Amino acid sequence: KLNNATYDLILSDYNIGSEENNGDKLIEWIRSNNIFTEILFYSAQKDFENALVGQDRISYFALYNDEGYRGFKEKVYELIGQTVRKFEELTPMRGFVMAETSILDSKVENLLSDYFSLDNNDTKEMRESILTKISESLLGNFRKPAGFDTAPLTLKIAEKPSVEMVRERVFDANKKARCVGDLILKKGLSEEPDYKDFFNNYKRDVLDIRNKLAHARSDVVDDVECLIVDGDVPEKYDADRCKEIRKSIKKYSDCLDHLFEQ
Repeated sequence: KLNNATYDLILSDYNIGSEENNGDKLIEWIRSNNIFTEILFYSAQKDFENALVGQDRISYFALYNDEGYRGFKEKVYELIGQTVRKFEELTPMRGFVMAETSILDSKVENLLSDYFSLDNNDTKEMRESILTKISESLLGNFRKPAGFDTAPLTLKIAEKPSVEMVRERVFDANKKARCVGDLILKKGLSEEPDYKDFFNNYKRDVLDIRNKLAHARSDVVDDVECLIVDGDVPEKYDADRCKEIRKSIKKYSDCLDHLFEQ
């Protein structure tokens, strides 16, 4: 399992075999395979810690009585918290937000593609709406040189199956999110709390945040490392702000999953 997956923390009883093949042998194998995950060994055996002293990134905990089990639980949470704090450093956090919002993009595409596969009057109406948006976008992109004819490009896209059309670059994340909002309206879900004013909320909480973080710079404000977004009013993205963003991403991910099921 350790060769085929990546783990954030390994918890193991020290007594996993014979005296010649115990936790100390496990840690030797793990480190010899260049696996540097944090490890916590536990045992009710006395003095087992001595066999682990000096090992790289190893914690150990003795379980001598019921009180020891409570302390063990606290130790586990402490190590989990330490792992999470490393993840919440701003540079990996920015990467996480960019990656997770890309997953949301895929969920939106899958949702729209699945909807278009129904091929009914509603889907045909939405397809026409998408083509109109694409045509307007092409017209805006090619405003210069003056008189550029966008009709051939629009026609080329219009000839594609809806599933392919959804993945056209010109049908960007903004337009996709707006279509999800239209779909929510069609399905009579727009008054439900999770779906209310979906497009504007999704744009604010996901798309705008991603765009800002893509152009943010790292700086130190009041002795705290922050991501600063240049603009009229600098925005500070410290660890607490990044936690809010993560919660928001999770909310929209669940929302899209639920909508897909419906």
